[in-house]
Amino acid sequence: MKRFLPSGLTGRITLILTLGLFSAQAIALWLFLHDRIVTSMKVLGLSFADRVVTIVDVLDTLPPPEQSKLLQALNSPYLQVSSLEAPPPSPKREAWHAEEIQQVINSHLQPLLNRPVQVQVLDRRSASPLSTESLNPSVQPIIPSRQTIVIAVRQVNGRWLVFVAPAEIVSLRRSWHLWRGLVVMGIAIWLIALWAARRVTRPIIQFAAAAEQFGRNINASPLPETGSRELRQSIQAFNRMQDRLRRLVNDRTLMLAAISHDLRTVLTRLKLRAEFIQDGEQADKAIADIDQMQAMLDETLAFAREESTTECCIKVDLAELLQSLCDDFTDAGKQATYSGPARLTYVGQPTALHRAFMNLIHNAATYGDEAAVTLRSNKETVEVTISDRGPGIPPELREQVFTPFFRLEQSRNRETGGTGLGLTVAQTAIQRHGGEITLNERSEGGLRVEVRLPKLEEIGVLVKSQ
Repeated sequence: MKRFLPSGLTGRITLILTLGLFSAQAIALWLFLHDRIVTSMKVLGLSFADRVVTIVDVLDTLPPPEQSKLLQALNSPYLQVSSLEAPPPSPKREAWHAEEIQQVINSHLQPLLNRPVQVQVLDRRSASPLSTESLNPSVQPIIPSRQTIVIAVRQVNGRWLVFVAPAEIVSLRRSWHLWRGLVVMGIAIWLIALWAARRVTRPIIQFAAAAEQFGRNINASPLPETGSRELRQSIQAFNRMQDRLRRLVNDRTLMLAAISHDLRTVLTRLKLRAEFIQDGEQADKAIADIDQMQAMLDETLAFAREESTTECCIKVDLAELLQSLCDDFTDAGKQATYSGPARLTYVGQPTALHRAFMNLIHNAATYGDEAAVTLRSNKETVEVTISDRGPGIPPELREQVFTPFFRLEQSRNRETGGTGLGLTVAQTAIQRHGGEITLNERSEGGLRVEVRLPKLEEIGVLVKSQ
């Protein structure tokens, strides 16, 4: 059953409103039809009772031969009359509102006839109280009716006159225009419920999109405080949390900048002092260590600044970007090849994309012997694949390599392994565009890095906020 239920909040609210309102309308229509049918049966029953009184009064004034002729003449599709020795037996099944109709007819007949009277309201599954021999063969069957009123009146001679007539107007029950109206009303209710559900859930969808955008860009614009009171309170709390986190990141960046400034001064003094070391070999090693510390410090500070700054999204020729990076690494003596379209326009942050793909291609060309870059575009995403022929990354470490300062020195670089920020920077930039990076093992050996970036339609919220 759960498979057929809508999974989204809009669909569920629409379903609940539609079922509730449509059920209420269906019940109201059923009550209206029931009341109209019962009322029409009371009117028909009273009119039928008046005819019975008239016929009984006329039959009391006629001799028996004339009474028989009159009974034969009275039989019609709308009225069947027969004279029986005994009243009809009580039916096994009466109409579900028979008692109400019987009470109305009895209260009308008793004062007028002043003799024993029996009233029955039969449904269509009850047997007819009259025998076919007592009826005129030329008379057609009684008109279709779900209920039949039977009035039995005792004559002066002890016999019983039994009158049978339809108890309802069939067209009232078969009013197809009412049911057509119910269907049209149901469609209208569904459309109104759908509009109302979308209006109610739109702020929630925007709230979820803002939360997703905040995960990619900490400097995203605050979410407008719209919707219900509870939702506005949630948005206010979310905006306050976003502001606190933004200030926290900015404070961390300022702290790193201050530390970097102070450390640069200390490193400069150490470098000057290292030059006075008498042992030339030790002096060179000390200066190399200081330069490495300086490079690590600069890269760490650049990473912190990149997380806290926002770059505008513009149109970027992604094919040209990848091609130029491959050419740069080829000129530097690395093996880097590009395959894909000559031009591919993508809306994104050019500096962030450049640094992300530069780090990925650098890792493949430096630690994997080659970088084979492939660019593909489909209806919804842009896919960039970077393959190498290196030792690869163990499956249990493929998530951990995106952690800042985590290095695979033994498997990727036996000397230093870099600062451990290359993949972290790349993942941050790609996720900021709403994309993802996955690492997979190649069947022929090596690592395959797959980058999927959503197209403009998918990152419209991000682009708009810049």
